[in-house]
Amino acid sequence: MERRKELNLPYKTELLNILKNLLQLHSIYVVSYAITKIKKKSYLGCCGNASEVNAEYTLLIINHKPIAKRLGDFMAEVYNKMGHRCIVHIIPYTLSNVKKDLNNNDNFLVRMLSTTVCIYQKDDNLCCFFKHKLKFNNSVYERIKSHWTNRIERARYLLNIIEM
Repeated sequence: MERRKELNLPYKTELLNILKNLLQLHSIYVVSYAITKIKKKSYLGCCGNASEVNAEYTLLIINHKPIAKRLGDFMAEVYNKMGHRCIVHIIPYTLSNVKKDLNNNDNFLVRMLSTTVCIYQKDDNLCCFFKHKLKFNNSVYERIKSHWTNRIERARYLLNIIEM
């Protein structure tokens, strides 16, 4: 998996400043984003024309400490501080939990850290984990394998009965 390049995102610097003031950030990764441009035209002379750009982000945020507020309240606070122009959906993690989960081969985090765009990073603590590949959990693999082996045996049995 190849890491993507830097994105030119609307309200990025303002959003980063707000998040830096509210949290003890380690890094921020953009999982997804949507940009909406609204143009308003008026044919009356008094109202004029206006255009507005709104953004919606899903961010994986890695903090040094957990977020003290409820997640919904925190996202509403960010939305209000951004002047209702930017909606932010947050997937929160602490740095210690990320390191522990990456050592346990958490496929979600491996994929997120290796393929998404990092818009802020305090240090290179997580760089050693970018070389990880997706791993299989042995117990889950064995359970799936035995399930499909049983299904294949049943199918063979039915085919043998039909052929007689």
